[in-house]
Amino acid sequence: MAAADIESEAGRPPRGRGRDPGPTRDDRGLEALSGIPFSRLCGVVRIPQGPPPHSISARRGCFPPPVQQVTCMRSVFLSFVIALSSLSLLCEAPATLGDLDPKDRVTLSREELVRLLPGARLKRFSARGSPQDWTNRANGTLTATSEYGGKIPLVAEGKWRITDEGRFCVRIEWPGYDPEDWCRLIVKSGGKYFAVDSDQDLKGRLRPFEIIK
Repeated sequence: MAAADIESEAGRPPRGRGRDPGPTRDDRGLEALSGIPFSRLCGVVRIPQGPPPHSISARRGCFPPPVQQVTCMRSVFLSFVIALSSLSLLCEAPATLGDLDPKDRVTLSREELVRLLPGARLKRFSARGSPQDWTNRANGTLTATSEYGGKIPLVAEGKWRITDEGRFCVRIEWPGYDPEDWCRLIVKSGGKYFAVDSDQDLKGRLRPFEIIK
């Protein structure tokens, strides 16, 4: 192809790749999740259809596919919105023991924990915000999974037990990190479970748990 031909085509997208197919079902889901119209979202992330006509990329015919790049930006934005939604849910949860209704708050006894915890599946977020998931085996062992920073999947072995004082104790040997080791009381309020260091300190931090039997 002559240089003049290349220059004349540099301002147009490559054949078969320049048309935006319009909103997909994922785009409509993104609209509902983010509250941002599709046309406005795509308008924010659109890129030029090709390089300047006299650039090296133009001479070689190396035109970036605009639709693919827009799709990539949508995916990145969708991941950001989901992470932001999860963070907002955490912020809406009660933060301290004093945030719970004292009339609805109860500290589970050792006997109640013995009935509840063996064989139960537990889900929680670590202090760094990483999701954790494990099942308490009847023999006192567990295999926990997590995603450090939401990116790196981790699998670790651990142990759990219930003390005579009614504390739920867990030790998990995360590979490459210091062991997770704690013993806490379990408080129930509004059908939800929280781990606390003390049920007397109203300023004490709540650590939400999902316990599935």
